[in-house]
Amino acid sequence: MPPLSEMIRRLESQFLDPYQLVLNQEAKVEAFRASLAYLNSQLSENFTLEGLGGATTTSLPEAYLPVLERGAAAVVLQMVLQNQFASYSNLPLDSEGLADWLRYLIGERDALLDRLRLANLQTAVNPAWGNWKLEQGAGHE
Repeated sequence: MPPLSEMIRRLESQFLDPYQLVLNQEAKVEAFRASLAYLNSQLSENFTLEGLGGATTTSLPEAYLPVLERGAAAVVLQMVLQNQFASYSNLPLDSEGLADWLRYLIGERDALLDRLRLANLQTAVNPAWGNWKLEQGAGHE
């Protein structure tokens, strides 16, 4: 499982685009922090990522990496849009295009998370549901 520094490198490689989006290191770390917090809240877990928040090990399963990456990319785009709308930036951005990209990434993150949840339910040793035994009663007499 890669540490935070490797995850940041992967995130940076996703944004080799015409917009030349450049964020400082703190913003990238915050993107992963927010994405991991979302995962933990949705799964009722307490996963960690090595290098994030003082964690020395990574407990996030490898299968959840694409979900974490999509979430972090969405947070980065949200930061860029917030900066665009809240400042007097002269950077010519297609705000509608970025907003569409943000919605796509959020939808993709949620779809990947749903697939992982379904796979976990199907392979669970103790499923979250059980069989009900119908007891034959005497009726309403």
